[in-house]
Amino acid sequence: TELILNEYSDEERGKAHILIENEKHLYPFAVKADGEIIDDPLPMEQTEDEEAHYFTFDYPYHDFNKVIRIPRTGYVLESYFTDVNAEEDDIELLLSTGLLEDIAEENNMRHRAQGGGLALIGNRLHQERTMDENDYETYTENIQWGGVQSKYFMIVGRNNNYFDQFHLRGMRLNGDAQPTAFVTFSELPSSSDPIQVFGGPKDYRLLQQFGWDMERVIFHSRLGAWFRWLCVGLHQATYHLTRVVGNYGVSILILTLLVKIILFPLTYSSMKSMSKMQLLQPKIQELKEKYSKDQKKQQQEMMKLWKKYNVNPMGGCLPLFFQMPILIALFRVFNESIMFRGAGFMLWINDLSQPDTITQLGFSLPFIGDNLNVLPIFNGTTMFLQQRMTMKDPKQKAMVYIMPIFITVIMYNMPSGLLLYWSISTVLSIGQQFIINKKMKHQNKDLPKDLKKK
Repeated sequence: TELILNEYSDEERGKAHILIENEKHLYPFAVKADGEIIDDPLPMEQTEDEEAHYFTFDYPYHDFNKVIRIPRTGYVLESYFTDVNAEEDDIELLLSTGLLEDIAEENNMRHRAQGGGLALIGNRLHQERTMDENDYETYTENIQWGGVQSKYFMIVGRNNNYFDQFHLRGMRLNGDAQPTAFVTFSELPSSSDPIQVFGGPKDYRLLQQFGWDMERVIFHSRLGAWFRWLCVGLHQATYHLTRVVGNYGVSILILTLLVKIILFPLTYSSMKSMSKMQLLQPKIQELKEKYSKDQKKQQQEMMKLWKKYNVNPMGGCLPLFFQMPILIALFRVFNESIMFRGAGFMLWINDLSQPDTITQLGFSLPFIGDNLNVLPIFNGTTMFLQQRMTMKDPKQKAMVYIMPIFITVIMYNMPSGLLLYWSISTVLSIGQQFIINKKMKHQNKDLPKDLKKK
């Protein structure tokens, strides 16, 4: 017995299970009674009507039947109990899922790292990414909904005012300990008021339509609401650009260009400030030597120097200050948005949510693995060229070589969508640097005589 999201399943990515039978249990909707998960009896009765399929399970050693209703369209499943004996109590429903069952091992680990249990308690979203076996979290008040998630999918049960308790517990399923979700009822759901369970993709626009506040799961961050809305804005911009141009990769190129245009005034101001700072270096060095034993006086004189030549020592950091949140937000967007899952660009880049591997090396390298990925190498090369253009201090010459290598290693297995953005951004930055350098040479003649390059 299984229920698969066909739109999100294929041979390469595996099957996206919503309902799966495993070791005599049917996940989700496995029943726990008297502290033990009880076997789902087979055969089961299956009926259908114009709107849905119905699966009925008869539990001979317990006085109730369980019914699962699967609609012909949509992502909301329902479950309820029939023929319930009044003495039956301590019944729990397990909201666990087989989403990770058939996903390739490499992707499996990525999905697990971004999976776990989740619950909306009052207005606060709680997430448990990892839980050791027998770890336990229980919520008893203001339960809105709760369930489990993987990287791209989620199973969430909605509280229709009969959740007595919601539990997140570490259990060993599929060989590994992972968070699972249990619901304890104040009264068992009936056919007139069943438990509603969303089982589907973590698609921002889709989740918005349900009115359960489930879209809050997308891009949830401890950095605060401002960062989440930055992620949502970039996500929506990419989505609407793609509706126009028809290719997510092309949308990333356009988005990169737009970001560069918006930040150009800051970039120009920064590079202008850095150019003046380089011209001031001899004077700064003189002050350091002159007031080497009086740090307070040294700082005062430097402030006078910067004021005299209208230089902001922090001006060079402004573009980085604004670009870093955008870069981090884009990482979240490319890494978590299901719209990039399986979305290709051109040539060998056939999935913007995965590294752009073109072949296997036949051997494994530390921190890199055995894949040959093109974009991180290209990104490291362009970063090296950019460093050579901007690094003027001989004492920092080693950084011209160290930083590109470090970034290449760190970014080697990142999503190709993110690396596409960063690579194109670096290429545009080199172009900007070349143009601004030429402009700075023309403006040197307007500088005070004691600052002009000899």
